[in-house]
Amino acid sequence: MKSSNAVIYARVSSKEQERERYSIDAQMKYLRQYATDNSLNVVREFQEAESAKIAGRAKFNKMLEFIQANPDVKYLLCEKTDRLSRNFKDIATIDSLVQNQGLTILLVKENSEISKDSKSHENFMFGIKALMAKNYSDNLSEEVIKGMREKASQGRYPGGSIPYGYLIDKNVGEILPDPERAHLVVELFELYAANKMSLRALAGWARTKSMTTPRSGKPITISQIDRMLKNPFYYGDFRWAGELFRGIHKPIVTRKLFDAVQQAFRVHHKPQFNRRSFAFGNLLVCAKCGCKITAEIKKGKYVYYHCTGMRGGCDLVYVREADLIDQYSELLGPLVLTEDKARMIMSQISKRRSGDVKKIASERLRLNTRIGLLSKWTEQAYIDKLEGTIGKEQWQSLTSLWETERSQLSEQLRILNQENQNIVPAAQRILELSQKLPALWDSKNSFEKRRLVDLLYSNSTLDGANLYATYNKPFSFIAEGTQTQKWRG
Repeated sequence: MKSSNAVIYARVSSKEQERERYSIDAQMKYLRQYATDNSLNVVREFQEAESAKIAGRAKFNKMLEFIQANPDVKYLLCEKTDRLSRNFKDIATIDSLVQNQGLTILLVKENSEISKDSKSHENFMFGIKALMAKNYSDNLSEEVIKGMREKASQGRYPGGSIPYGYLIDKNVGEILPDPERAHLVVELFELYAANKMSLRALAGWARTKSMTTPRSGKPITISQIDRMLKNPFYYGDFRWAGELFRGIHKPIVTRKLFDAVQQAFRVHHKPQFNRRSFAFGNLLVCAKCGCKITAEIKKGKYVYYHCTGMRGGCDLVYVREADLIDQYSELLGPLVLTEDKARMIMSQISKRRSGDVKKIASERLRLNTRIGLLSKWTEQAYIDKLEGTIGKEQWQSLTSLWETERSQLSEQLRILNQENQNIVPAAQRILELSQKLPALWDSKNSFEKRRLVDLLYSNSTLDGANLYATYNKPFSFIAEGTQTQKWRG
């Protein structure tokens, strides 16, 4: 590898991890050493403590701007795929730098190199890892190929966040009422059913009870309370993909109380935030003016999508949902693989993976050896303390340092084992999906089709009545391969 300019990107997923410094320091040390060993000139380093699930990370965006402004930067060093990104938009942006500016991505711990000259199956595997980092792969087979309708029909909530007042018992995998919050939900329902409080007053009451969303810790808003009071989940049913299913989870409120609340809404005549859910809502953007595409019902049953026209000067072309679905269906064509083609791709992947076995085994041996050495030192230090060779403070300092490193190495070992166990099955599921796409698409209702759209496409725009979208990775590589009629081995 010639001496070339490079940047380093390291990320932890929370401010708490950043304060601890262990993870980010370990990444930086590892990446700097790799740069030194390979004669790379690191011109900038970017460190970030922020989730990669959505686009918009500050340091990540600054790094992209720096690379775009400095075309002499030829390498981007990162520990592994999920440190780099967990969302499709960022992956697409990175790929444009690879293709248009000649940037090479070095995912050091994965021993992976992504460049303009990468082979098709290598790009495909990078896309698979990006998909796995976005938490799709764990339920890809169940969610997309097998379908979640069966799970819903069995009364098991198929996915997404569970409502306030419930928790998931990870030991048995069941959704149960939260003993600390469920009674507050009951009180909310009772207060509104008795016409004692408006939604705004209930929001104020909720703040006095410290009712906050579990993830953000922010007070529950008026709109959230409105949705809670209309959510059938609380009496034992649930909505999924536009249908109502009977759940097996334990209700928090009775059906009688729930119905009383709905009657209270009708009495008030003007329930707030009572918006209909549209299958392709909050998805499309107008290609002409950049405004959101909204939806409405015509003649009481037909759903149409059109630009909001908020910026003016845009022709408000109305597109039927059925026509929108047809256009998404046409985009499926390049993603469909024959059985022979899927088998050939899988053969290339398996061949590549078998070549990595020795490297993976070597890394596993390194981690296990170091963990064993740290354990041995810890045991010896305890003996030395008992014998008075070292003092208590020195023993505590050493063992704390070693335990921290051992914990980090154990996590690295767990991830190494997990990723290498999951990557090939995930690739296999993607290829199976590509063979079944047309039949799968035709069997789904519009809400289920939306889930497939989110998986397959990004940057959906409407130019008048015409739909345009880009393929998410790794599906973009499948489309490229089928359109050019060759997969570079």
